[in-house]
Amino acid sequence: MTIATLPVIGESAMQVQRDFPPNLAVVLEKIDLHELETRLADYNDQKAAELREWQIQQIQKGIEEAEAGKTIPHEKVVQWVESWGSEKELPEPR
Repeated sequence: MTIATLPVIGESAMQVQRDFPPNLAVVLEKIDLHELETRLADYNDQKAAELREWQIQQIQKGIEEAEAGKTIPHEKVVQWVESWGSEKELPEPR
């Protein structure tokens, strides 16, 4: 069994006992925690920006549909939601 000391975000390190191949244990111990945190933050920033862009697009689409008169009466939406989980679940109103 190979023991690897792994970096942990928010802590200094931890020892993990697993059946790592010896070469993998060496690689795991060489992980640069700061680089890992930076890459994770960059990835999260990118995903957050993509989500914001998608939300803006969906809001704009909804505004355009409403302006074109493509709306669903509130009562139909309430009936649909109240039917969720019942034996007679209604189809999504369109």
